[in-house]
Amino acid sequence: LSILGVLFLLIGGGLGYLVWRGFREFQEAKAPDLPSHLLLTLSISGEPPAARSDNPFRTLTGEGLTLREMVGRIDGAAKDGRVQGLFVDLSNARLSPAAAQELAQAVQRFKAKRKPTYAFADTLGETGGATFTYALAAQFDRVWLQPAGALGIDGLALERPYLADALKSVGIAPRLDQRHEFKGGIDMFTEEGLSPALRGSLQKLTDDMLKQAVEMIAKGRNLAPDDVTAAIDTAPIAAQDAVTQGLIDQMGYRSDALRALKDASRTPA
Repeated sequence: LSILGVLFLLIGGGLGYLVWRGFREFQEAKAPDLPSHLLLTLSISGEPPAARSDNPFRTLTGEGLTLREMVGRIDGAAKDGRVQGLFVDLSNARLSPAAAQELAQAVQRFKAKRKPTYAFADTLGETGGATFTYALAAQFDRVWLQPAGALGIDGLALERPYLADALKSVGIAPRLDQRHEFKGGIDMFTEEGLSPALRGSLQKLTDDMLKQAVEMIAKGRNLAPDDVTAAIDTAPIAAQDAVTQGLIDQMGYRSDALRALKDASRTPA
């Protein structure tokens, strides 16, 4: 039975791989010839994964690009003479600091080739949490926001759960040793809240990350860091107010922004 089971798995896996390879080759064979003038468009949803999943059928399920693949596409388009501009839709993006900074560097390399870059969003985290997503948008030549949208650049926050009371209520007393006051790996099981030492450490980390976001936005939008900080303190910001404060360039819809980029890059519709 074990031998039969192994054979079944090998045969099933082999057939699945052949189906996947055949579908991939079919897609490559059907790839259309690209025109001499075109735009690179990307839509970022959530946080781009760092690596591909192990799912052998990911091509069939429509798995999105990894962060590395996105950076590679942008860099490749920057070197491709046929690509006249870059359009990125950030409506559903929710980027970490690392992802935003890596993509921002790729956008800067694209801009260095004197090709226009446009960022668009229906809304940028109107409920909050879009500080680094907007920091990426600020690196583009033009930022478009839907008229009913808003900027949720409300800064950064760190949260930690604490389970000491819950464990105590069921009679569990963790026996764990803490090496130093700044090592907070076990305090969620032994304490009821942040210790002063750990709170100070995490506050410094958060302040440093926020400073990086402010610097990215200020440099990208040619604003004073104090003005960016003031905008963060008053977020969320309605689209019209964001235009007035110089945080975005234009209110409009995705089709309007894409048409404007085609005009700016002289790419045929």
